[in-house]
Amino acid sequence: MSANFHQLTPGTCVIERGWLNCNQILLCSPDRNVLIDSGYGRHAAQTLQNIDERLQGGPVHWLINTHCHSDHMGGNRAVRARYQCRVTIPAGEVRHVVPWTEQSCWSAQMDQYAEEFTFDDTIAAGDRFQGGGLEWQAHAAPGHDMDALMFHAPQAGIIITGDALWQRGLGFVWPQQPGVTRSEFIAAAFAALDTIEALKPAVLVPGHGAPFTDLARALADARGKLAAFERDPVKNARHAARSLFVFALLDKGAMSLDSVGSGIGAAWATDAARGGGGATCTGSGMRTTGGGTTGTATGAGSASKAMSSGSTSSGSAANICAIASDSSSGSS
Repeated sequence: MSANFHQLTPGTCVIERGWLNCNQILLCSPDRNVLIDSGYGRHAAQTLQNIDERLQGGPVHWLINTHCHSDHMGGNRAVRARYQCRVTIPAGEVRHVVPWTEQSCWSAQMDQYAEEFTFDDTIAAGDRFQGGGLEWQAHAAPGHDMDALMFHAPQAGIIITGDALWQRGLGFVWPQQPGVTRSEFIAAAFAALDTIEALKPAVLVPGHGAPFTDLARALADARGKLAAFERDPVKNARHAARSLFVFALLDKGAMSLDSVGSGIGAAWATDAARGGGGATCTGSGMRTTGGGTTGTATGAGSASKAMSSGSTSSGSAANICAIASDSSSGSS
């Protein structure tokens, strides 16, 4: 779980993480250090080590989340405990963490790990804050998470996009239900991309992967994926099921096919092992036994192709599995 450090400005450092974590962004100035996103809960010790390395033992004064999926807020509790810092979450996410239950942020439903945390206040689109010697503006970034935000520093031409846009894609988006002309989530994701394009950032800091500069190519790639998923909701559902299954698989390290049961990845995992016999899923693949074909699951080596964790409150894992199980569908 090594990290790469990208110093974009004297006060802006991106800590690029591998899965299952999102990137952390440190906005440092003499009077205050601001942290954007805190990674996955099981890897909190490494997150703290990375922060301490960059700050050379200095404090974090303020933690702000782009959204409240487990790979972006999973370290909130540990960061707050270590630094006694202020914690701010997007206003729309409050209903997902208060009151805290095993299903908060869809952890139980999606078979992910998250620890209860407390926060001090909220941030919404249109709000501004100071960090790293720059003024950052919050913009709505719906789609993957309908309550997500991204942060733009126009004077430096930098935008922190979270899961609204990566260099090659974006966080998965829920498909439309049968009989619905267009998924509200896909429409929202297109709108978020339009916002990014209008802001004309020179440097983009995604939630996953290294910072990049080719905005036009990233937008074309993300729009192409969304358009393809909009044309084929079953393909989109299978993609979402695969993404969630891979996340759980990487978290656990290994899963027997029997243990997948009727969970979020069952339809996709079963397809991968189709041909009979049992199967064992591991972080590096899935191999069937008993005379069946060999199916390779998306594992650690190619996990970046699977979209990040979580969902929106209106999404339904059961619906995704039902769509993904459609016998007329093909592999995504």
